[in-house]
Amino acid sequence: MLLYHQYNYYFHETKSFVPICKVVIMVYLGAQTKGCTLMPGQLPSISVIMPLYNAADYLKETLHSILNQTFQDFELIIVDDASTDDSQAIVESFGDPRILLLRNDTNCGQVFSLNRALSIARANYVAQHDADDISFPTRFEKQWHYLQTHPEIAMVGAWSQFNILDTGSQYVRKVPTAPSGIDFALCLYNCFSGSNIMYRKSVAQSIGGHSRVNSQSDVNHDYYFYILMAACSPLAIIPEVLGQVNIHSDSYSQLYLSGRTEMLGATNVKINSIQLERLLGHKIPMPAAQFLSLYSFNSPSWEALKAGSKVYVALFQAIRRRYPDEPFYSLFYAMMMNLILILTTRFIKPHIPVRVYQSWKYSLAGLLKT
Repeated sequence: MLLYHQYNYYFHETKSFVPICKVVIMVYLGAQTKGCTLMPGQLPSISVIMPLYNAADYLKETLHSILNQTFQDFELIIVDDASTDDSQAIVESFGDPRILLLRNDTNCGQVFSLNRALSIARANYVAQHDADDISFPTRFEKQWHYLQTHPEIAMVGAWSQFNILDTGSQYVRKVPTAPSGIDFALCLYNCFSGSNIMYRKSVAQSIGGHSRVNSQSDVNHDYYFYILMAACSPLAIIPEVLGQVNIHSDSYSQLYLSGRTEMLGATNVKINSIQLERLLGHKIPMPAAQFLSLYSFNSPSWEALKAGSKVYVALFQAIRRRYPDEPFYSLFYAMMMNLILILTTRFIKPHIPVRVYQSWKYSLAGLLKT
């Protein structure tokens, strides 16, 4: 069992251990990890939070990738969302004192599980992780250092390698890295990977943690979270591949490659609208949001084309005002490449397989990586 947190509970809550027992337990637990000594009661530098549901097939590799990070001063809070497979036993088999395993009595969803973990996170920085993805060894070290040296940044991501397990194919998702490019991109698509972000707990708490776009579903809650974080402070992405996203038949990402794309598209358009309205300072017509969103699944009407073009020009002007120090050529390049992405998405996407479109989209988006 996970004795470290049991010790914290008995000593801090019950006050029933005599000093000699306290010393014996501390010696027994040791809490010695590579290059780090995290003693009971000491606050970690990073809280890693992970929602878990029926991920037994991938969980061991995921946990190894977390526990073997070059940066070792962290706690790992896992919320098992009433799994029915061997997930809980796999977590307990590691016996690592940095792990705290919680369990929901019923399946409550990712939003509830993330907020439950966030509510007890002790560190100032929070790293998220899905139970079926991989963090490369230096991820925590580089993201922690970035937040330490960029106090104006609320959240930092990184590029990700996408691994489609069913076909064995892989591609690297390179996205904009500067705050201006990220603000631009979030109006069109989600440029972050949920297993590759680290953020300031204080900012996340100020927006109420994670929340649903609508009351019926957790769909796209991560995208919505990034939009709300961006409204508080700038966001950034490290231009380096620091993680791997595994896409398989049971993964959340697989929804985009399945028959639920219509529902996902509608939810994403709603989120796109929130970001657009924040930057422009006023409401925008829904046809314009549908035209600009890379998640819209309908060919645009002439009215949508006109409305979207007008909003797009206004968006470029708003980004220029928001980031006056950004070179004009850099913003203009981003504007033109995104415009190509939008137009080809609108007119080609309905006629090609979704997998082909996904690969093509991120290849083109890679040209916007700076």
